[in-house]
Amino acid sequence: MKVKSYLFTSRGSTMIELLLYMGIFSLLLVMLTGIFVTSLETQISTQAASSVDHDGRYILSRLTYDMQRSSAIAQPSSPSAQTTSSLRLTINGSPHTYSVTNDTMQVVDATGTIALHSGATTISDLTFQRIGSNNTHDTVQVRFTVTGTEQNTPETRSFQITLGK
Repeated sequence: MKVKSYLFTSRGSTMIELLLYMGIFSLLLVMLTGIFVTSLETQISTQAASSVDHDGRYILSRLTYDMQRSSAIAQPSSPSAQTTSSLRLTINGSPHTYSVTNDTMQVVDATGTIALHSGATTISDLTFQRIGSNNTHDTVQVRFTVTGTEQNTPETRSFQITLGK
């Protein structure tokens, strides 16, 4: 007579096996969720840093370009230790004024007002100081801070440049 072993002929799963599978599956889901959240936070942080750098470099480039094509610096009017919060250049006979209003750096000219950065950043601590002035080399030092608007990972960077025409 043959005796069947229930250990090897059982077709279903026991409750212990189901609990074990569910535990392993749950652990795997928790690990994958953690990896996903970490990669999402890294992407947001990288995007905020990229916006700050991009907007800061654009403002520096725009100021450099406009200073090179300007015929006069109306404000700050003379070299001094004082700083001003706006820069007024004369370009092609038209005044161009650079300033910050409501955390937005803008240039106002004859055609209207243009924001110089994206909505992903704000500008603060904008200062202009005229350093040198003679017939051929007017020089202005510019300082400003760019801050990302992302709440979870605020990114801040200060910029400084000395512009000559």
